[in-house]
Amino acid sequence: MRVAIVVQKYGATVIGGAEALARSVAGKLQSDLSWNVEILTTTSKDHMTWTNDFNEGLESDGPIVVRRFNNTMSRCSRSLSILGRIINGMRRVGVSDQILSPLESMWVILQGPYCPSMTRYIEENKDQYDVFLFFCYLYYPTVGGLPLVHEKSIFLPLAHDEPPLRYHMFQNLLRCSRFIFANTEPESTLIKSVSKSKHENIRIAGLGYDLTLPPKRSIDLLRNFLGPQESNAKYLLFLGRIDKGKGIQNIIPFIDQWNEKHPESPLYFFLAGKVSEASDIDLSSKWVRSLGYVNTEVKECLIQNAFALVNPSEFESLSIIVFESILAATPCIVNKRSNVLTYLAQNLSAVCEYETPNEFFAAIDEITKWRASNELQDRILRSQNWIFDHYSWRKILNTYQQAAEIIQNEKK
Repeated sequence: MRVAIVVQKYGATVIGGAEALARSVAGKLQSDLSWNVEILTTTSKDHMTWTNDFNEGLESDGPIVVRRFNNTMSRCSRSLSILGRIINGMRRVGVSDQILSPLESMWVILQGPYCPSMTRYIEENKDQYDVFLFFCYLYYPTVGGLPLVHEKSIFLPLAHDEPPLRYHMFQNLLRCSRFIFANTEPESTLIKSVSKSKHENIRIAGLGYDLTLPPKRSIDLLRNFLGPQESNAKYLLFLGRIDKGKGIQNIIPFIDQWNEKHPESPLYFFLAGKVSEASDIDLSSKWVRSLGYVNTEVKECLIQNAFALVNPSEFESLSIIVFESILAATPCIVNKRSNVLTYLAQNLSAVCEYETPNEFFAAIDEITKWRASNELQDRILRSQNWIFDHYSWRKILNTYQQAAEIIQNEKK
């Protein structure tokens, strides 16, 4: 089985949930199912600029071939934002898809990464691959590439409830995909609710987990990374790309307010991840530490020693960082404005929700009570069991295998 995975960015040092999911799935399809996996991606690391950071051409990620294509345009966030507001305004007053389609096509090009050489490659070489996996509905490689191979496509939209999901061209992707894989039940429900056609081939297949827990990291690793004073600090942790789309700026004032009320027990906010070049988040609070990109060992140590992990995003299709934290026995605080995060909080008893400052403070108090008793251990155990029941690699890979076999049989 030869499989192409199409994703906007890719690499061990590339940050992002879609990219982490694509890399994990690629590795498991190659190692566990013995599929011949090739990545079709761009030369960029940063979705806010689409600069060509890697060399174009072939490279390897272990046994996996990575084929990179240059972007021909850098991203102009201001133009993209203006055009998005125009399209959304016209949609609200009922302008037809026929009129909107050219504007939406321009929006996708501005959104990027604009790499027509990739879509040409897909069209010219589509018969070399048995199945194509497309990650993330928002970007040009999926919009331009999926319709060319729709009869053998598995589409992972990673959909959020946002205006572009209702654009005509994204509706077309939902209609023409052979299979759609959602990360969670709420994402599946969202896709069905916005799709203008009935799609019978939606499956749940997010990130899988082996039935093992991560290794316990030595606190010395944290001391060497942070220094002796900050390594002993009580801190909340955010992992991932640092930009406004993640909602980080909304909870920094909550941290400041908490520390004003509790000077005897300060609570820091550690951010582990690259700050997007176009981001203008104010990180000047004395309680905030931007740690930059961290390697796997340091990341695991930060999770294991955090008071709690925080995911303040309103737009999630899974939330890998919540799962990683629960498996590391660290509770979480998540934004209840996200349907997916609310779904996780309902099923993972070691996760608290918030929307207002008072709810955020109440979550900190609740986790403090858990930590003062055996309740946290019990909640973590039940949460870990739920993850293994619903997101084991065995279950996820079986879903991929079944879909690929159907696609193969239809070709005969």
